[in-house]
Amino acid sequence: MAINLSWASDWVSVGMSDAAVYGIDRASVEKEGPIRRVWSMLDYRQPQKNSLGKTYWSSRMLMEIDCQQKWGRSRSLAIYSGAHLSGEMLTSEGVIADWQPVPPSSPVFTIMRHVCEN
Repeated sequence: MAINLSWASDWVSVGMSDAAVYGIDRASVEKEGPIRRVWSMLDYRQPQKNSLGKTYWSSRMLMEIDCQQKWGRSRSLAIYSGAHLSGEMLTSEGVIADWQPVPPSSPVFTIMRHVCEN
């Protein structure tokens, strides 16, 4: 069963690349010292395939960002069959990722700027 979180969301586009448009849910930003937690969304320009061969058009990730160290990591990932987190939720899983430096030219860097400067 898919759960739609849009009723409590404030999604805004924060950037784009050749592969996707990406945004954040401003209503989800949590601050704890230099750490920010935020839900991010990717809307892909072309259909993607998961490991089971199912097509998806968007994904949602819970990210943690250390504004002081400029590091990031993912905590949760879900992929959806439709754009803008619509359609069927194909997978949803917790992620145990290590902290990694955020590359300056990456979508995560743009997201970091938005959540750390506000």
